[in-house]
Amino acid sequence: MHFPSPEDARLAADRFDGPPDPRAVAGDVLPATPGDQPEALALLMQTLQSSVSEDLQSRLDEPGHSWADRLLLRRRGQLIGHVRACRRIAWFAGERIPVARFDDLAVLPEYAANGSSDALLAAAEESAACEGALVLTALAADPRPFLQRGWSRVRGQGHTRARTRAVLAHLDALQQHRRRRRRAEPSVRTWRLVDLDAVEQFFAQLAPHGWGVLLRSPEAWRWLAGRKVHDAILLAVSPRTTGYVPALAEAPQSELAAANEQLVGYAVLRDSEVIEMYVDPDCPAASTALLTRACRDAIDRGHHYISLHTPSDDPLHELIVTAGGNWASQPAHGLWLARLIAPDRWVERLYSVLRERAVAADIDRPAEIIFRVDERLIALVLTRRSARLEQRAGDDGDAIACSAATLQDLLLGNLSLARAQREQLLPPLDDERARLVRGLLPPRQLWQSPWEVLRLPS
Repeated sequence: MHFPSPEDARLAADRFDGPPDPRAVAGDVLPATPGDQPEALALLMQTLQSSVSEDLQSRLDEPGHSWADRLLLRRRGQLIGHVRACRRIAWFAGERIPVARFDDLAVLPEYAANGSSDALLAAAEESAACEGALVLTALAADPRPFLQRGWSRVRGQGHTRARTRAVLAHLDALQQHRRRRRRAEPSVRTWRLVDLDAVEQFFAQLAPHGWGVLLRSPEAWRWLAGRKVHDAILLAVSPRTTGYVPALAEAPQSELAAANEQLVGYAVLRDSEVIEMYVDPDCPAASTALLTRACRDAIDRGHHYISLHTPSDDPLHELIVTAGGNWASQPAHGLWLARLIAPDRWVERLYSVLRERAVAADIDRPAEIIFRVDERLIALVLTRRSARLEQRAGDDGDAIACSAATLQDLLLGNLSLARAQREQLLPPLDDERARLVRGLLPPRQLWQSPWEVLRLPS
C-alpha cells in the first residue's frame, strides 16, 4: 500500500484556504512517526475524555511496537483521526495464523459523522491485508464504524458477576466435599518474578488449543508482567509428591521443580475482576482454587462483587450463576469484533483443521458446500490434499442462500447452524447439507484475553 509522504500532505494542505468543513471527508492517511507522539496523545485524550499519557508511554515499550503501525488522518495539516493496527500471530486449533488487532480508533467529534472513521479503517484494513493478516480483531467501545464495514460482533461475549461472599461460600462447600472424598487440592500463592518462565511455558502448552489466542513471545510476557495493568497474578501449584501427574508435566519449570511443585494454573486479577485464567485440563480443581483465592483477595480490598472474564464455555461461569450471580452479555471492557479479511487464504491455511473435522464427522472427501451470496456462488471445497473457496458460474439449486456476513461468521466459527436457522440467517437445509455445515463449520468461541488491551488506570 502506498502512503503519501508527510511533505506531500503539507503541500496538499497549503492549497486549501478557509476553515475546515466538517461535512467533507479528510484527505490524507499517513503512517505515524515518533515526532507525531504529542499530537496523537492530544487527540486520544480529547476523544477518550481521559488521561492516556502513561498508557501510551507503556505501549511504546511493547515488543514489536512501530509508529508506522499507527495511521493518522489529516485534513489541511490538522490531525483529526488515529488508529493502530498491531500485527500478531494467533493460534486457531493448532494452526498459527497472521492476524491484526485494531486499537485506539479515534476521530474528532466534528468529523466523526462524515466518513472519516471509514477512511481510517479502510486504510488500516488494506495495510493489514498487504502485511499478510487473514483475520482482524478489535476491542471497541463504539462498534458502529466497524459494523458498517462488515465486521462481526464476536458471539458468546460477556462475563459473570456475583457477590464475593456468596461465591466464596459456594466454593468452600465444594472444597469440603472434595476433602471428604480425599481429593488433593492445589495450593495458591502470588507469583514471583522467578516464576515468569514457568507461567510462559504453561501458557505456551495451552494456547495452541485455543481459537484466536495470541502468541506471546518471552519479551511480550516480560512487558505484560511489568506493565502493571493488573493487581496480582496468582499461581495454582500441585506438589509432585502427591502422585498426581499433570498433563503438562513435560514443560520445563526449573524454579518450581526446585521447590518440588508443578504449575497447574494461573489467574490474572485487576481490582475484583479475573481478566485471564488458564488451568491444566487434567486438574479442574485448580480453577476453583484460583477463584477462591481471588474472592478472598477481593474481600481484603473491600470489593463486594467478583467478576469473571473468561470464555463463555468456562464451567466457572455456571458456578458463579449457581451462587446467585448473573451473566452480563454486555462486555465490561468493550465489544470484541472480528473480520475475515482474506477468506480464501483462511480456508487454505485451515486445511488440517477441516480435514480433522471431516474425519470426526465421518464426512467423505471430496466434499463441498455451495453458498449463494449476493447472486454469487461460492463453494467451500475440501479434497484429500487441500481446502479452498471457489467462485462458481451459473446457478445451483442446492446452493445455501446467505449474506456475506453470515458466511464470514460460519467460516470463523462465530455462528452455529442451529442459531443461524433460529435467527433466519440460513434457510432450512436437507439432512445431508446440514450434516456438512455442522461437521465442517462447527461453532468455536473466538477468544482473546483483555489483559493486553486494558489501559493503565488514569
